[in-house]
Amino acid sequence: MPTQTIASPTREAPSSTSRAVEFLRRRKFMIFVIIGLTAGLVLWATGQTTALAVTAYLVLGIVIVVTAIDMVRDLMRGHWGLDILAVIAMIATLAVQEYVAGLIIALMLTGGEALEDLAARRASRELDQLMSRAPAFAQRIHPSTGEVESITIDEVQVGDELLVRSSEILPVDGELLSEHATIDESSVTGEPIPVSYGAGDHVLSGTVNGTASFTMRAQKMAADSNYASIVRLVERAVESHAPMVRLADRYAVPFTVVALLIAGFAWFLSGDPVRFAEVLVVATPCPLLIAAPVAFMGA
Repeated sequence: MPTQTIASPTREAPSSTSRAVEFLRRRKFMIFVIIGLTAGLVLWATGQTTALAVTAYLVLGIVIVVTAIDMVRDLMRGHWGLDILAVIAMIATLAVQEYVAGLIIALMLTGGEALEDLAARRASRELDQLMSRAPAFAQRIHPSTGEVESITIDEVQVGDELLVRSSEILPVDGELLSEHATIDESSVTGEPIPVSYGAGDHVLSGTVNGTASFTMRAQKMAADSNYASIVRLVERAVESHAPMVRLADRYAVPFTVVALLIAGFAWFLSGDPVRFAEVLVVATPCPLLIAAPVAFMGA
């Protein structure tokens, strides 16, 4: 009976240059803000106040409108974030003519969104690759006749004797029956050097047989094996939010209210509306807008 060799698909990894180009292509909004901030700094340094005001109103106006639309959509889904404070701070900087500060807040806001989008896409791509190399078939040795039959991974039962040919992915966790086997575990453990095993050793699903064929006895079903557990963990990680993000979302409303009260109190005591904008600029959690996506991407 013909057998199937299940090996991980060969994919050409995108170069760092192509990834950078793709990132920039998708983040035109962020690039627009970067150009606006750069122009604003040049105009501010050369004393071109009118041109600076026009640039700031154009850039911040677009950022405020786009962010406000996104916030309305989030509110309709029952989600309230810290973006509202950033929007109010940008409006306040325009009102008191602190244009450069407003442009910096816009960069933090769009930059954080860009990094979060990049992290989400990378996680999704890695999950797709993880799923694509999951073993689909196994070669079972019939206990009576000794013939090898190809079965789906879900048909493997605990105690089945399986044949794993060279370059095949181990379908389930099991016990090595052959005297010796060399297995590539880099896709599971990250170990770059193939590991040698002897008879009776425990071998993991998702790893690759790097030498001649060997036999093993299934100790777990596919759904309970090591590789399936990894896939489930990655799926949950992709769908979940970091604790810092959940904390920020939870306290977004009271933090925004307190910041507005303090800003209003500062304006009242000083009689200067610039104080209102300054407090909001300081209160805008720019480090959080950047830190959470960066931490998620790194993880």
